[in-house]
Formats: sequence, C-alpha cells, structure tokens
Amino acid sequence: MGLFTPAVAMAHDGETHSADDATIEHNLKEQGLDKAPEPVTIPKSEMYGLKPSSGFVDENGKPLSDEEYAAYRKEQEKGIFEKYPFVTAGLALGVTGLIVYKVKKRR
Repeated sequence: MGLFTPAVAMAHDGETHSADDATIEHNLKEQGLDKAPEPVTIPKSEMYGLKPSSGFVDENGKPLSDEEYAAYRKEQEKGIFEKYPFVTAGLALGVTGLIVYKVKKRR
C-alpha cells in the first residue's frame, strides 16, 4: 500500500509508524506532487462597507468622518463671543442700558 493511496480499513495498534524519506519521495513523484505549485493569480478585489470614521456620531446617529470631527472640535473650542458675535452687541447694549438706567435713577 503506497503512502498516498486511498485508505483501507485497518485496525490501529497504537504504535507510531514511520516511512523513510526515499519512500515518501517516490510516492510524491508518482503522484506529481514533488514540485511546488505554480503561483496563483488573484483578481483585483474591492472592499465594501463604511468608510473609516472618527468613532463619533452626529445628533442623527450618522458617523462623523475624521475631517467632520476635527471641524466640530474646532467649532467647540471657540469662545462664546467668537461663536455667537451677536452676544457681544447684545451685552454691550445691555451694559449701556444698565448704566443709563443707574445714571437716570440717581438724578
């Protein structure tokens, strides 16, 4: 029985069996398995799925890209007067109105 011939039902006696290198080499050559296979060419593949994201989502649950998250962080770093310029004008009017009120009240 050759090394690579179909298996025949045999009883196993629990002993270790071995074959010498010449027998293995002969059987490999006989079956045409003594040479490495030719390289396999794999066609170009495309990956599908979501683009990488920052791991954060917007208020609707949509993933934010790294660029969107960076823009969000930049916006969050702005101070209140930079973020809402009308606050400066409103604060100025409010302070002016308070000063005018206090001055008129003293007279």
